Amino acid sequence: MKTVSIRNLRLKGIAYIREHFPEESSGFVTALIFGDQTYIDEGDLTNYQRLGLVHLLAISGLHVSFLTGMLFYFGIRIGITRERMMVAILIFLPVYMLLSGASPSVVRSCLMAMLFFLLLLFKKRISAGAAIGSVYMALLFFRPNMLYDIGFQLSFAVTFSIIMSSSIFLQYPKKTTQLFIISSICQLAALPILLFHFFEVSFLGVFLNVLYVPLYSIILLPFSLISLLFHLLLPSLGQPLISLLNFTFVLCNKAADAASDLPLASIPFGKPAFIMMALLVISLLGLYLAWDVSFEKSKIWCGILIVLLLFQYNLQRFSPFGEVQIIDVGQGDSILIILPFNRGNYLIDTGGQITFPIDTWAKKRKKFNTADDIIIPLLKSKGIHQLDKLILTHPDADHMGSAKELIENFKVGEIIIGGWSEEQYRDMDFVSMARDKKMKMTVLKRGDHWVAGGAPFAVLGPYEKEENKNDSSIVLFTELGGLSWLLTGDMGEEGERELLSTFPHVQADVLKVGHHGSKTSSSAPFLEQLQPKAALISVGKDNGYGHPHEDVIRNLEGNGIKVFRTDEEGSIIYKYYKSSGTFRKTLP
Repeated sequence: MKTVSIRNLRLKGIAYIREHFPEESSGFVTALIFGDQTYIDEGDLTNYQRLGLVHLLAISGLHVSFLTGMLFYFGIRIGITRERMMVAILIFLPVYMLLSGASPSVVRSCLMAMLFFLLLLFKKRISAGAAIGSVYMALLFFRPNMLYDIGFQLSFAVTFSIIMSSSIFLQYPKKTTQLFIISSICQLAALPILLFHFFEVSFLGVFLNVLYVPLYSIILLPFSLISLLFHLLLPSLGQPLISLLNFTFVLCNKAADAASDLPLASIPFGKPAFIMMALLVISLLGLYLAWDVSFEKSKIWCGILIVLLLFQYNLQRFSPFGEVQIIDVGQGDSILIILPFNRGNYLIDTGGQITFPIDTWAKKRKKFNTADDIIIPLLKSKGIHQLDKLILTHPDADHMGSAKELIENFKVGEIIIGGWSEEQYRDMDFVSMARDKKMKMTVLKRGDHWVAGGAPFAVLGPYEKEENKNDSSIVLFTELGGLSWLLTGDMGEEGERELLSTFPHVQADVLKVGHHGSKTSSSAPFLEQLQPKAALISVGKDNGYGHPHEDVIRNLEGNGIKVFRTDEEGSIIYKYYKSSGTFRKTLP
């Protein structure tokens, strides 16, 4: 019951902040006091993540140290004995752990603080390394699955690195230099974890942390607590404090937004292989050990680390492997083509959701977006720094609905649309954004073609203006990894008949089934002429359209064609080397 009461108190506290604090700052105050980041504006949160500042919005040792230090100081000042204050703090910390959400960083910080005060109470001493090791083992003993939590990994890695490297930054007498060294040590400790989970790091974050850590720990965290307490006790006095606090947060967020557009703000390296992860960790340990002796001796390890990062950054340039991936974007289409040696990265369609007006109460705090939540993380995980071509087969929302978010947050060299569809694209948001960014836009029609990395790409459609948008889809024919591919967008039976009459001898080893396996596509004459060995269907699980239609599946299997479906098998990947390759599936 007590646990429930504390959680109810937490919910009431969050609701109070949401009601009385301005929208620009309420999410940040909620995160700093109650450990809930869900109310922070998505754009602001993304900026903090890209800049390596998001740890400031998670309750950690900094927050717990400030709160316990403040309580201990005030308790002593009003005449309470040190022993009683230690007992009071030992009682307060478990309550605060629940009140602030009990995230891994909160649990670690509170348990370490409790261990510190418990030992102090009984006049015992233990090293900081032994303390963090004890808390680490205790947490894993009771909650083994916490080992896979990113917050748990970052919290212990960064804290352990600070504890074990204390002799390094204490070599420098100036406080600003110490802060810069600590920031560098923290960023380096988090580097392998960030690369493994998020595939990118921010080198600018080392410098920004020097500014933002004192700003949050000395000003914004105390100011947030004081503003809330004053508004609870004296609303008339608390309101000016809240306004001033809001102004400070707005300035910080504008600065973070401007910094996020700078070149070193966020650099994608791709997801490192196991051997690269091991080499990064070894080089970091070598760097710390050498730096502990002298900075001069650490330069060799620093050079090794830089070489490893440069190799990881350019890994795609050295890779002789190519890839075709039907991305699992639910009910929509998105195909990624990676040519060997970084000779071309193409994305055909972006997926997207068909949206309908909904009531305010039904809106989710965080909106799902195919580009932000699936495609961009996938591109970064593969170490792709730019899309050479973004090909939009036709203007349906489930094929180009996430184009705006993609070009807003990722480099795109050229945007390609189909002929006779220009008017339908003209007023779309992504088109005006592409113009602002001075992106090249190209219109393709039947007869257009290009060659990249030895792979030919021929445009078989569209060939004229169609009333049906699906039949005006860009249809591509290419040869990759020893197989011929026909990518048909949402082309239907009428488009298939016209294609066969114009290209009566066309055949393909792999067919990207049109219109998600709808009954209006993949006709029997089309399959008989094409004679594909494999069919790829991009479709959402339990979609309301009945895709793929059972007649289409029966027709495909009746012709001995191997069927791959994203709703059952997740993303479908064909990885190849020269003229041979293999298909594999991922979990949906």
